[in-house]
Order: sequence, then structure tokens, then C-alpha cells
Amino acid sequence: MTKNLFLIIATILISVTTSIAQEWHWEWATSYHNENPYTGVLVDNVDFFNNIYSVIQYDSILILPDTTYYHPEQHLAYSNAGIIKNDEDGNYLNSIDIYTLPYNFIYNPHIATDKENNMFVACSFSDRLFVQDTTIYHCTTPYPTLSDVVLMKFDRNMKIKWAGLIGGTFSDNFYKILSDRDDNLYILSEHVASNENPTTVVFFDQDTTFSTEDFCSVTKVDNNGNLLWHNDFEVLSYSSRLIEGADGNLYFFGSTDGDIVYNGDTIYNPDNPDIFYEFFYAIIEPDGNVSELTFPELTFPMNVHNMDVNEAGEMYLTGSVFNTLVIGKDTTIVPKDDYWGFIGKYNQQQELLWHYIIPRNEGQYLGIMYVKEDYDNVIFTLSSDNDVVIGDSIVDIYSGMETVIGEFDGEGNLQYIKSTNTSNTLKSFSFILDNCKNPVISGYFKGKSIFGNDTINSFYYTVQDGFMAKFIRNEPEEVYIGPDTTACGEYTIYGPDGYQYYRVNDLVSEENGITVYETGTYYFACADEYGCWLYDTINITIHPSFTVNLGNDTTISKNDTIVFQAPYGYESYLWSDGSTSNMITVIGNEYGLGNFDIWVQVTDGPCVITDTVSLTISVGIDEFYTKRINAYPNPVTAGSITFEYENTVHNSNMELKCYDILGTQVHKEKIYRYQGKSIVDVSGWLKGIYLAVVFSNGRAVGKCKFAVQ
Repeated sequence: MTKNLFLIIATILISVTTSIAQEWHWEWATSYHNENPYTGVLVDNVDFFNNIYSVIQYDSILILPDTTYYHPEQHLAYSNAGIIKNDEDGNYLNSIDIYTLPYNFIYNPHIATDKENNMFVACSFSDRLFVQDTTIYHCTTPYPTLSDVVLMKFDRNMKIKWAGLIGGTFSDNFYKILSDRDDNLYILSEHVASNENPTTVVFFDQDTTFSTEDFCSVTKVDNNGNLLWHNDFEVLSYSSRLIEGADGNLYFFGSTDGDIVYNGDTIYNPDNPDIFYEFFYAIIEPDGNVSELTFPELTFPMNVHNMDVNEAGEMYLTGSVFNTLVIGKDTTIVPKDDYWGFIGKYNQQQELLWHYIIPRNEGQYLGIMYVKEDYDNVIFTLSSDNDVVIGDSIVDIYSGMETVIGEFDGEGNLQYIKSTNTSNTLKSFSFILDNCKNPVISGYFKGKSIFGNDTINSFYYTVQDGFMAKFIRNEPEEVYIGPDTTACGEYTIYGPDGYQYYRVNDLVSEENGITVYETGTYYFACADEYGCWLYDTINITIHPSFTVNLGNDTTISKNDTIVFQAPYGYESYLWSDGSTSNMITVIGNEYGLGNFDIWVQVTDGPCVITDTVSLTISVGIDEFYTKRINAYPNPVTAGSITFEYENTVHNSNMELKCYDILGTQVHKEKIYRYQGKSIVDVSGWLKGIYLAVVFSNGRAVGKCKFAVQ
């Protein structure tokens, strides 16, 4: 079918770009100059805080906002690698330089991160590698110019912590690194061997594999480099890939013209005459169990380029198709010796659910379509230098190379499609979804490119630079934590309920409420379990706190006077009697008998501090007496208490009386002549302070206090 026919069909039907949701827009774009005509930016990872990590491979110079990496002795395009960290708004944060000796190389560096914001970089290298103040040497082999695989750990400040190797006798090539929610790492590597030249591959100095055939390995380590398992697949694979599906399984896939041997079992290549390289995939569970390894039947011959998997285990595949395609009642004729693009969805039984064939005009560059699954929708990008037709929609390419970005829902309906806007060339060869499921694309460009409100220009119009741009398909919700405020001593910042994580500056908690103690500007954020953060800012002024202590609870007689005093020098005071100085005088006769709460409220700025004492005013007893009594045990906890009289007067008119704290008499007994002590049963008495008084002819001659507990 010719391009003109597709144009006619597309103009008759409704254009997707005018009918789909219009809130999609470019958020930002940034560019980097490296004077290398062969490389660009590879956006590769998003960390827990939604920061974006990317790789730029370069030969002699890489110019960044705060530094320039310069190695004039280098001449190869892939000699060195800059690892760059941007925040979610595209602002440059930090970088590291990884470089090697002249005429050696660094191949295919990729990045992963854990929840502590440690960064892991893996790549292949020859001879030796230099990172900060660390030199990493090739493993012991007669062929140091062949490649080894290195895994490096960096802390959140991008300082190297350690490095470990996967290396054998011959070439060991790295393809991909992933991290899971438990902060474990998965590494895909390829190892070269033959009957004439066998290899022994060492995995992080913890395990080995001997082989006389080429094989690929999927290796799992924890974030401290401890080997958990590795699976070895005897296969010579082209375009090997490793992804983590939304179903929690790993998918190792690629293309090969040979059979696959795993654990002694052979999976035979179907040797389809219409295609040279057959697509295969393996499903690997987190514990290392390989639940499926197959050459799937895909309805028609196809070179698979990319795939992703939804929560149900259904696959989205993109690739190139050839010859005549018969799918159900539809027949598509691909011109001889040509290829057209394909995107489709397959169920777990490898049955085609929906698909689109993307025609290619003669001489048109139709790049690889990259796909990312999001809740059963699939977001895609591809690059082309001519108009792109997908279903009933046409995306116009006006000048040079452009990148197309769009989305299908789970039923195959095209939800959105849009092209970039450049004056010369813009090619995207990688993209990721950030934690809010917004696409971030990267690649290279020449000339001027416009992304919404951002315009980027290459250093030279005809020499490519790297670029990175973010596309918003999910507008963030708004979060508000209140106005700027002044607080006393401390302030607890609360966000909305229902989120997994809460963050104030660099402090992260799963509790909704983070307390701060210093004056300053605080950056608040809350996130779902995937790390999609919502932000607000609050200015908090912390006023120094203070304490007020009126002393212990106390008792006075009705004839006594007591003074309570609060600390001096604060804005205002308010006492329980309404007075407003910093002290209060309590006169027993004025208050009367009973229990009274004496409190003060001291105010200074936002601080309102109170303290309360309990004051008991009891009946007064004549302080003049000539004889004493003792009580034991004191305090008494149960049973009885003994009162012992000193210097007892030989008088038949003596009495012992006991009073509670309010002056109510609770016990009375006569003291007989020459009696030296009395034993009183207190088992039924209430807990409290009591007063025992000895009277002689009606006059108090001795007293003591005792307590019942």
C-alpha cells in the first residue's frame, strides 16, 4: 500500500492528535555538548526521589554546567563515560567521570539505584578503568584488551564505595542492570567461548562457570555485592535485553540463529525460513527459577526489538516485519526486501490481541520503537525522517529527523501521538518513565529544537549534541501544608493522609508528621509507593521555648501565707486568681479550708506555658506544746500504726485524737495513766496525710504527722 493511500485514509478519519486529551505537554529540555559526532545522552534510571540519571559516552571532552571532563589523549568515541544526575525538573545536580587508557574502551554503561539513593553503575571495559581515586583492573587473563564486566557502587553523594567483576578468559560483555523493590540487583552479561577456546567466568569472586560455548548470564546480587544466584543460558544472542515486568518477573529476551541450552535441556530453534534471527524469551522469577524458556509463535515472521509486560503477564512487542502478512482477515503486503514497523499486544498463550503495522516509504528511516507499560497502557517512542502513519493517524515530519511519542490503551486504542519540533535532526534512542509515569526521552540532536517553553541549540548547527526532555502525561496533584508559621520550640509538619512516604528536606518517614526544631525554609513532599512526589514549601520560625515550675504540691494551715513565683522577663502572666504579675501570694484565712489548684499561664511570642500546683489548706493546731509523740511505721501501708508517748504526764485526763488533712476528727481514745503507747487500727482509713494530737486537760501537748498509703 502506498503512502498516498494511507494519507487519503488518514485525512478522512478523525485525527488522534486533535481528539485526544490535550493536557500532555513538554515540561523541560536540556542539552549537553561533547564534540563527539557519534554519541548522545542515554537516559537510564530514576531514583527514589525522582532524580534522573543518564550516561554520555565521549572521546576527549564533555562540557557540563559545573565542570568539564577532558582527556586529550583519547581518540575513540566510546573511551569515556559521564554519569549525570538531574533532578525531576531537569536541573543538573552532580556527575562522575569514568575513563580508561588511550585506545581502550568503555562499553554500554547503565545505572541502577536503591531506596537509600546509592547508585550502581555497570559496564564492560578493557584493561583498566579509572573512577575518582580508584583504579579498577581487568581480571587475570592472557587477554586484558578483551572486555570484563564491572559493577560499581556509589553513595548518595556519588562517591565510589566498592567495585566487583564478572570476568573470564575471553570477552565478557555487559548489557543491562536492574534493581527491584528489595534493592537487589540483576545483571545481564554475555560470555564468549568455544570448544577450542573454553572459558572460566568468575562471578564477583564468589562462583564460577566453565563453558565451551557462548552463554548469557542473568546474575542477582544484593546491594552490597553478595552473590545470590546466576542463571546461565547457552545461546549466541543478538540484541540481548533484560526487563522487569509489572508481574514482578524478569524477562530475558533476544534473537538468535541457534538453539538454546539451559540446565542440560535444549530448546530448539524453529528455523523459520522467512527470518534469520528467531525471537526468544525466558521468564525468571525473583528466586531465580526459570518458569519458561521458549521461541514463541508470533503469528508471522518478525524481528523483535523491544518488549514490556503488564501485571497479567501479557506482552507488548515492537519490531520489524517482512513479506506478506496475513493476520485473521487482514492481509498486508510489505514490499520485497523491505521492512515495516510493528507494535502489538500478546496474551500469555502468545495469541495476538491487537496490533498496528507502521508502513515505511522508500528511503525513509523508520527507527526502533521503544515501549514502556503503565497500568496496561503502553507508551512508545520512535524516530523517523518522514511522516509516520499509525492506524488512522498521521504524524507529520516537517524537517530532518524527528521523534514521535504516543500512547495506546490496553485495548489498542491510540490515546495520544505527537512529534518533536526541530530545525535539523532530533533522534531519541532511549526513554524511561519517571516515578509519576511521565516519559523522559534522550538521544542526540542538531540545530534548534523546541520543547514547549524550552528551546535548545546544538553547539554547532551541523554537529550533534546530546539532549534530554521530559513529557508530562500525568499532571501532578497539588498539596498544601498550610501558611508560613511561627512556633514554640518545635513544629510538626503534617501532610495529607493516604501516602506511603513523607519527606521534609532530606528526612523521609512513613509517618505523616515530621517535627522540626530550627528556624528555616522547609521543603515538604509526600509520595506514593512508587516515589511520585508532590511538593510544597513552608517557612517556619521557631521561638525559643522555656519552662515554668511552681514547685511541688504543698499544704499550709489556715493561718499560713505562701508565695508562688514564675520566672521573670516574659511578655505576660495570668494566675488562677486573675492577677497578672509574675508572682502570687496566697493567704490561708482568705481561701479557707480545702484543696485548691494554683496555676499560672506565661506567654512569650507563640509560647504559652502553664504550670499548676495543688495547695491544701488545713485546720491550724496550736504550735505550743511541751511533750512529743512518735508514730511508726510511718508511712503505714496496712494494719495498724503505733503511737509512742514521750515524757507522759501522770494525768487521767489525757486523750489521743487523729485528724485528716481537712481537720476532720477520724479517731479518739483515752490515754490511761502511765500508758507509754497506743496501737490504732488504720486498715479502713483513706490514703492521705493525718495529724495525731495528744491533749491534756483540753490543751495540746504533743503532735506528729503520719501518712496512710
